[in-house]
Amino acid sequence: MTVIPYPMTGEESLFVLFRKPLGGKPSGKPNVTALAPIASIDGPWSVSFDPQWGGPAKVEFDTLTDWTHNADEGIRHYSGSAVYDKTFTAPAVEGPVFLDLGAVESLCEVTLNGENLGVLWSAPFRAEVTGKLKPGTTACK
Repeated sequence: MTVIPYPMTGEESLFVLFRKPLGGKPSGKPNVTALAPIASIDGPWSVSFDPQWGGPAKVEFDTLTDWTHNADEGIRHYSGSAVYDKTFTAPAVEGPVFLDLGAVESLCEVTLNGENLGVLWSAPFRAEVTGKLKPGTTACK
């Protein structure tokens, strides 16, 4: 029997291929690094909507919330894309670093300090930022 502990979240899937027979006994040690929060990006976010689709050009969200609960009808009934913009102070960190966006309703394209990190389209909505996250002022879209 082969045991491969691999924590998964949301609707992740994984293929494991063994090219050679495995020998020995399982060590019982995890083969993945556990992730622990190092900082939280709190405070307001600037959000830009497309006015041609009925949204406001730019608003500030004190917290990230579901649009369908917003008091502004242009936001509550908006069905286009929006750009979230946030500047924050990043801590100095060694080792692997990930930006975890938590719950995202659909999909998102992430930019950090002008560098495109790609499209996140399934849980966990997480992008590796090792070497890209620099201590000090950081811009995230």
